[in-house]
This record gives sequence, C-alpha cells and structure tokens, in this order.
Amino acid sequence: MLRFLLVSDLHYAVDKVKELKTWMDENNREVDIILVSGDLVNMVPSENDNEAKIKESEEMITEILMNLEEININVIYIPGNHDPVTTFDRPLPQLSEHSKNIHYSNIRIIEKLLLCGFGGSVPAYQENEEGILKKRWEGYPFKNDDEFKDQLEHIFSDDIVGEDILDDDKIILMTHTGPNQSNTVQDQTDLTVPVIHSGSDSLREFLLEDYQQKHVLLNIHGHTHHSTGLSRVGRTYILNPGSIRTGHFAILTLKFNGSKNKWMISGAEFHRLI
Repeated sequence: MLRFLLVSDLHYAVDKVKELKTWMDENNREVDIILVSGDLVNMVPSENDNEAKIKESEEMITEILMNLEEININVIYIPGNHDPVTTFDRPLPQLSEHSKNIHYSNIRIIEKLLLCGFGGSVPAYQENEEGILKKRWEGYPFKNDDEFKDQLEHIFSDDIVGEDILDDDKIILMTHTGPNQSNTVQDQTDLTVPVIHSGSDSLREFLLEDYQQKHVLLNIHGHTHHSTGLSRVGRTYILNPGSIRTGHFAILTLKFNGSKNKWMISGAEFHRLI
C-alpha cells in the first residue's frame, strides 16, 4: 500500500501549507510521498528576465518546500506556468534538502511503479459571444500546444526515462496542465460566463495512444484551480486535487494487486481546509 498527499497551485500560500500540516496531525493521517503538481509561487512569465525576481521566487519555493517537508520529507514536484524559468532548465536547482524536481525526468517509486514529470502549461481558451474560442491567457513555457506536444512525445524515451519501462510497469504521469475535454480542466465558477478550457489536446491524444493506455495508470495535474475531481481518458485516470491556496488537496492510495501483478488505485479522497 502506498499513500500520496497531492497538492497543487500553492501560489506561495505558506499559511495554507501550515494549516495542512495541522490537519494531517489532528486527523492522524500519514503518507509516504507528497506530490506537488506545479505553481509553487506566483511569478509572471515576463519576470523571468529579472534575475533578482528569479532569485526571490526560488527562495519562496524553498520556504514552501521546507514547510511541506515538515509533513513528510519525500516531496516530489514539477514546475507550473507561474514558477521561475530555472525550475525548467537543466541543471535543475536543488531548492531544499530533500525535495526533488522531476520536470522532464522520472523516479522509480517502487518495483513496477514509475513517476514521470512534465511541467508547464499551454494557453487557455474561452468562447466569445459569437461562440468562437479566444485565448484567455498565455501558456508558459509553451506558447502553443504544438510546442507542448514536441516535448511530451519524448517523455517516455530512454534518454528521458533513463531506464527501460518494463512490460508490467505502471506509470503515474504528473503534469501541470491536464488533458482537454476532461472535467478536471473545465474552469467555470460563474454559470453565466462561458467555460475556460485550460487543458491540452496533445496530452489527451498522447494518453489515448496504445502504449500510454497500457502503462499510464494515472495522470495527476493541477493548473485548473476549481475543477477538483477524478475523471478518465480511456483507461487512464485523471486527478486534479485543486488549489491548496483555496484549501483543496487530495490523498491517493495505491495497492499492489498480486493476482494481476500490477499497481491499482485503491482510493482517492478529496478534502478542503476549513
């Protein structure tokens, strides 16, 4: 049995991370690993030309990570579109003692279970009064879905994964952006306003390919703050824990099914700090 604490879109809400630790302690909850699916801070992409702002954001990420490590030292994260450029570029900085940034890389969690990471976002779109999709906000570092696709297609290649994906391996793919058409990427808090589509068509198409349908057990993402929940693309589960800045988080439980010789989802709990 493995338990994961899933948080996303912190936007430097250190107070919420401290509240989360209190909640975990008061409810006697323990996890094996914390997964953070991006937007630890709140940088504007244009600020990535400012070295002082980058340094300040890295220090803020360090503070966030150290507070998460108070819950469990096994913290694994990817960058979102509001994180500094240095969290995408090799060599990736080590911003806290225990945490690991797995953007465009992976880690084997346990036998038969890999975790792969791919950060960043694509542009989001919303229908105008004429029913035409118009860009609502930019993506970062990807200007469009084609750029996202060019890198995503190589995520499971040997030079990225660093080892063979075995025939009976299951994969957790942690992205910041989720797959388009999933209810976890449909952003709408006001029913009088058209839905904002914040997901990636390329990611959806990628997940539907035979190889991914065989191996990718779960795609964990963030980015869409208000669309907390569980969905599916084919046989692959899609999970958005929501934004911890608004108090949302999730606890995921996996179990190994010996008769089927593979990891499976045993439970997914969605919580909100009061």
